[in-house]
Amino acid sequence: MSRTKAEHSSNGNRKLSAAEQRRLDRFRDTCNRMSVAGYAQENLTVRPVAANVATLVAAVPLVFLTFWLYRTFAPTSATDSFEVDLELPLILTAFALIFVHELVHGLAWVIFSHNRLDDIEFGVMWKYLMPYCTCKQPLELGPYVAGGLAPLVLLGVVPFVIGIAIGNLPVTILGAFMALSATGDVMIVAKLLRFRTDAREVVIFDHPTEAGSVIFTR
Repeated sequence: MSRTKAEHSSNGNRKLSAAEQRRLDRFRDTCNRMSVAGYAQENLTVRPVAANVATLVAAVPLVFLTFWLYRTFAPTSATDSFEVDLELPLILTAFALIFVHELVHGLAWVIFSHNRLDDIEFGVMWKYLMPYCTCKQPLELGPYVAGGLAPLVLLGVVPFVIGIAIGNLPVTILGAFMALSATGDVMIVAKLLRFRTDAREVVIFDHPTEAGSVIFTR
């Protein structure tokens, strides 16, 4: 076929970087080979705008939940002075963790990928101010989900729980912020887990230029 389904994703008018274009070109070849081999293709991508909107919607209840949990379960001495200054170090740490988030994706996927670090690439969707990590080789469901949710667990849930346990509000807030920043990851994984097929063979690729996965079944 002259155009694969991968080309009909949510790229829209976004200009691809040279690296993204190379990945997309390679993936088109992969799609063609898989089609010739008898595989059906299904795109399970998430539009960046939808992910950003979901993040904003989730922010308000998460703020209330965070402070309620902190007031309820943090040591009493820590809740006596329930204040936190959004000082520059906290803001800079939160900003840096956005990029660490993508690094964690890569470190998790590199464990399962065939060519290790050579299979992992990083970049930024400048139109949406969205950094990303992608794996160029197919992954099984478990490893793909593990890598997809690793930042949520390691940078979000773990520091959130620790922050409450030790009564450290800044750490708790950073954990909540990183959990919120994983909203798109949760949407991607949820879409993948909702996919149902009776096919005997299932191959999962991370989409080369968009947020989400592409599944081939036969």
